[in-house]
Amino acid sequence: ISGITLQNGYSPQGHSGAGMLVNGGADLILEDITIINCTAAAFYGSNNGGGAYITAGMGSNVIIRNCVVAGNTAKGLGGGLYLGLTDGTLSFINNTVVNNHNKTSVVEGGGGIYLRLYRDTATANLYNNILWSNTYGSTLYPQAGDLYIEDNGDDIPDELDLPATVNVHYNDYG
Repeated sequence: ISGITLQNGYSPQGHSGAGMLVNGGADLILEDITIINCTAAAFYGSNNGGGAYITAGMGSNVIIRNCVVAGNTAKGLGGGLYLGLTDGTLSFINNTVVNNHNKTSVVEGGGGIYLRLYRDTATANLYNNILWSNTYGSTLYPQAGDLYIEDNGDDIPDELDLPATVNVHYNDYG
């Protein structure tokens, strides 16, 4: 998917991804996409990803490159983006994520991006991105929160609970 603008999207209570919702197991490439002024409007836990909610299943490879995510809000996790990866690789390269907000104070961060890695075989690469002025918490007392990473490990009995691999290089936060 490339070269589109998603603007002023709204997801009501119980739904995530006001601008874009991708929930599957196939490879995905998003390039040169703008997601602006979208709102996931319900309560914590049910409305994640104000701009986009993207989860990928076993062995999937997700590339998000040269995109702009700005001015989005979620009452759940990930004001700009909620990215979930079970297994495989996420490459998040040359993107701008600015002025997004998540309204939950349960998790300290994730106003710009909430990244959840479900298995130790997942790898996330975040290279050369701009993450500025993303916040979380109440509107009256917002806190800085460009990026939040949650690593669940495997939760498989009789296996080591190892962390996933996250490579973060040359990003600009502010």
